[in-house]
Amino acid sequence: MKRILLCALTAAAVSVSSFAQTATGDQSAEAAHQERMQHWAADHETMMDARLGGMKAALKLTPEQNPLWEAFENAVRGGARSRMDDMRQMMENRERMSPVDRLDAMSDHMARRADELKKISQAAKPFYGSLDDTQKRKFGLLSGEMMMALMIIGAVVFFCRDRRWVVWLMAAGGLIGVALVAAETRSMWAGAGCGGVYLLWFWRRWTVIALPVLAGILFLVNPFGIGDRERSVFHPHGDEDSNAHRTVVHDIGWAMIKAHPWLGVGPEQVGKVYKSYVPANVKKLPSGYYQHLHNVYIHYAAERGVPTMLMLVWFLLRALYDFVRTLRRLPADAETRWILQMGIAVIIAIMVAAWEEVNLGTSVVLGMFLAVVGCGYAVIYPEPQSFPSSDPR
Repeated sequence: MKRILLCALTAAAVSVSSFAQTATGDQSAEAAHQERMQHWAADHETMMDARLGGMKAALKLTPEQNPLWEAFENAVRGGARSRMDDMRQMMENRERMSPVDRLDAMSDHMARRADELKKISQAAKPFYGSLDDTQKRKFGLLSGEMMMALMIIGAVVFFCRDRRWVVWLMAAGGLIGVALVAAETRSMWAGAGCGGVYLLWFWRRWTVIALPVLAGILFLVNPFGIGDRERSVFHPHGDEDSNAHRTVVHDIGWAMIKAHPWLGVGPEQVGKVYKSYVPANVKKLPSGYYQHLHNVYIHYAAERGVPTMLMLVWFLLRALYDFVRTLRRLPADAETRWILQMGIAVIIAIMVAAWEEVNLGTSVVLGMFLAVVGCGYAVIYPEPQSFPSSDPR
């Protein structure tokens, strides 16, 4: 069980942060707590440095974009420091606080989170607006990892019997949620929403009712331009309309499938030959990214043939079936149930998001997804018990 838990938490750490080790030996509870806080804070800072540094390097910013990036980075780091300070204060005072005190503290923290979101939103808008199409795509690639990380965190927080990680995971989940919102990738929002609804339904069904209210609040408050992004589904923005772009891209994919149904146009060839499959009625290509087809199912069929796409769908549905069947057979108090819940939520999220993005076409996303699926099958097919061999003498 410890091996599986470590594997799952490692998969989440690919997208966000690492977690502190439990203090051992004969240390006092307070000393152990302080040590965990120090480890986690240091790990969190290190991972944030790596993530922001890696993102900046991948985006290949121009000299004109660097000042906008610095403002965005400073806002993100400032919000993270504020959250860490609030968490540390809550942990240090938790024994002395009454339930009313905790409510007051939580309300203060939520008010500060709202201010932080506003600051990050104000810094993110000009920075994201300065990115070209290729840079925006790279910025959005992180959304797949963040979506799965939220599903992993939700499964652990809602269903895992080991509660030692809950506080840290909830803090990490808050950071990931903010980052996922800021990425403005509608397909990942949809995937995270569907996977989240599944987890909430089997945790506390009444919480599902709160989701439309939360969506309405986000629409009205409009952090990171969420309201504008949601409205763009129904009200395009001229030549920058992503809906028109995806319609044309999907039409190109269908033309490739009709011409090459069995083997496709070949691996990594879609971006090289797409102009030969543009529909005749399209006089001007909408602005956007044309190196893939913005739909896993269409892209796989166009690139590698319909049989390959069907094998991919079979793999996803088979894993989903195996996890659901095993979950139903496990006792209600089985400690491994959360791992299967995690796997189901991740598969749902990936399959939904796949309708608008080639999320499994990136090695980091695919690797994290396979790690989660592997955790689920480790529950279904546990290692056999090992017994010491008898003494040959």
